[in-house]
Amino acid sequence: MDKPTHRRRLAAHPDTTAPVILGVNASSVTSTGATIAWTTDEPSTSRVEYGLTTSYGSATTLDTSLVTAHSQPLTGLAVATTYHYRVVSRDAAGNTGFSPDATFATTPASQGADVVGQWAPAVDWPFVGVHLIQLYTGEFLVFDAWEIPSHPYIWNPTTNVFTEIPNPFGIFCSGHSMLADGRVLIVGGHAAGEVGIKQAFLFDPATRAWTRAPDMSIARWYPSRRRCRTVAVVALSGMITPTTWADVPEVYNPTTNTWSQLTGVNTSDMHEHEYPLSFLEPNGRSRRSLLQRPHARARRERGGRGHHCLRPLRSTARP
Repeated sequence: MDKPTHRRRLAAHPDTTAPVILGVNASSVTSTGATIAWTTDEPSTSRVEYGLTTSYGSATTLDTSLVTAHSQPLTGLAVATTYHYRVVSRDAAGNTGFSPDATFATTPASQGADVVGQWAPAVDWPFVGVHLIQLYTGEFLVFDAWEIPSHPYIWNPTTNVFTEIPNPFGIFCSGHSMLADGRVLIVGGHAAGEVGIKQAFLFDPATRAWTRAPDMSIARWYPSRRRCRTVAVVALSGMITPTTWADVPEVYNPTTNTWSQLTGVNTSDMHEHEYPLSFLEPNGRSRRSLLQRPHARARRERGGRGHHCLRPLRSTARP
């Protein structure tokens, strides 16, 4: 066969076959959107027609890129509504393929990922994040266990970048409070198993720097801490050694950068091994903090005008 004849035969049999559309699916469905994806057996364009009936009535902007893997987002959809859709792909020769009609339903507003969030794929970290504190910058202060000195990191969830912010002491087993100005107060920590430290630190998210706060009078391992309705933070309980406890609470005042002891208070009925529970009651006058154990209860009140007092409630201990 000579070349002119071959060309004539090619011209006589042009491409008239539409792309074969496969694997059409709707994913990432929320209360107001979805993503439609599919594949074709030859490079072709991408478009989705959609609406409340099989007449559709709406369509995505035509993507003229000739590809075999297609994806089109749908946005601005109605909440908790069933949509019909089909995909359309056209090859370089102008042949157009249509998928069969399919449906998906947007979620109720209270269940959409844009409202309640959604799980991202699991990722590996360079350490175990035992302590994690969310900062006002959107980043997280994270640190591992058992380290002396400690090697905390700032984790940026957007970039997944970890920046080490070392600390010279063992801040594993410490208590943490977010101050009103966005700084983080770290109270006590780890010298050894069930052995606390007196040190306290302030972390400033703006400068990404540690500042040594004054030491507490008593070492604390796994102390509870509670920020009061004023700027003050109360450090409660915690182990000094495996057999001794910090039974006198201490109050940190960030305005004066000082600690003071509540010497009229004893929390020997609160020997919880790790982080005794504490709650701030919504009482503007007495500013009370309720501390609760599984079988016993005590009430500690922080009075107005800077006066501190802790009062025992009637025992509710079971025999």
